[in-house]
Amino acid sequence: MKRIITSAGLVVLGAAGAQAVGYAPGFASADMTKPWSVGLTMNGFYDSNPLTYPNSGWPMGGGVTLPKHSSWGYELSPFVSGAYSTDQTQIGARYTFSMDSYLNPAIKQTDFSHIFTLFVNHQFNERFALSFNDNFVYSQNPEVLGTAAGNISVPYRTAQNTLANSANINLTSSLTESLNLVLGYSNRYMDYDQTPEDLMKLNPANTLGGGSLEALLNRVENYLLANLEYKLSPQMMVLGGFQYGRINYIGDGYLVYGNTDPATNPMSDTRNSNNYYIYGGGSYAFNPDLSVNLKIGGQYTDLYNQPTGYTGWSSGWSPYVDFSGSWRFSSRGTLQLGFTESFSQTYVLAANATTMVPYLNASYGITEKLTVSGLAKVSMSDFNGGTYDGQSYNFWMMGLNASYALNTHLSFNVGYNYDNLDSDSAAVTGYNRNRIYFGVSARY
Repeated sequence: MKRIITSAGLVVLGAAGAQAVGYAPGFASADMTKPWSVGLTMNGFYDSNPLTYPNSGWPMGGGVTLPKHSSWGYELSPFVSGAYSTDQTQIGARYTFSMDSYLNPAIKQTDFSHIFTLFVNHQFNERFALSFNDNFVYSQNPEVLGTAAGNISVPYRTAQNTLANSANINLTSSLTESLNLVLGYSNRYMDYDQTPEDLMKLNPANTLGGGSLEALLNRVENYLLANLEYKLSPQMMVLGGFQYGRINYIGDGYLVYGNTDPATNPMSDTRNSNNYYIYGGGSYAFNPDLSVNLKIGGQYTDLYNQPTGYTGWSSGWSPYVDFSGSWRFSSRGTLQLGFTESFSQTYVLAANATTMVPYLNASYGITEKLTVSGLAKVSMSDFNGGTYDGQSYNFWMMGLNASYALNTHLSFNVGYNYDNLDSDSAAVTGYNRNRIYFGVSARY
């Protein structure tokens, strides 16, 4: 059972390349004396709703409803990582395998996940620096997929594996002592296994195989950015920037389940878009323990291949906001908070969604060995275009975790996670989910 503090933190904060001091923290051995590390996490857990069904069960039609089930289970998750460091270069890589097995025979569910992370930082000289990071995931566990998919705001259980990858590369050039130019490229790739042929086998009347996850979600996203950063003082930096994003849906399938008329059933590529972001902002360090970062502006989405006959399926503007703050309120305590708003992609038959995400993440060391942490986050989305235009949902996610480090190599943890999906849309089925986990982690 993945700790929500870890998985959700990656979703919110991204996987920015870490700056290493000696070996990269988290990639080298626990005592930082070796450029490699191996480890194993073993957890037991209770999950009140592993299939993410509504409390009343999942309606199948024809008077058939699949009941909601709970289950005890266990997780085994080994990892191996390595680090490399010189005066100019830091590299870290990790491979993690995870198996979450549910013991309730009514569920018959075992999740296998493969996760690979990589970062590279290189300082060419005093003027030029390069950073690269990549997150690769192959899994059907929605919590795990969030680490690579950018942000899976509604984590439903799916019956098939999914490949997700997210990569970023940035080049920073010091034009003057106070002025930096940052050029970047990002790529996201999503590939669900469920094909139109799979749906046709389940329901032969769905002759076009419409509504498959492949058609609704498989895509490639490419982004180019350019930022100018000007240092007004040692504590304050201002920036202005532009980003262009191209989103191509590659499922090559029909979007509407049950529609057997190819003339009125739109294809995957009708959701393709060109996206233009323009923003300003900056960062300010009030003191070494308190700092804030802000980008604010607008995003214009050009739906250049939009289908006919779908109300509200049109190009348009959305606010673009990315705010974060970090406060080290004691020698053992940290607090992070933030807020984002922009267009997002969705499995619902809509052009896209406008999504706002406030979040809060805190950690406190009660003693040198005992640390508690917590996360609260909500994704608030409104659909744009199509049948569900203007409808919305809120997904709440909260978690608490306590970890006791017996020594450098061994720690014990216990935690609780709560999810709640509240929706006024017929396209999004609400549910709630409680999870308790407890176990041990070893690392060398």
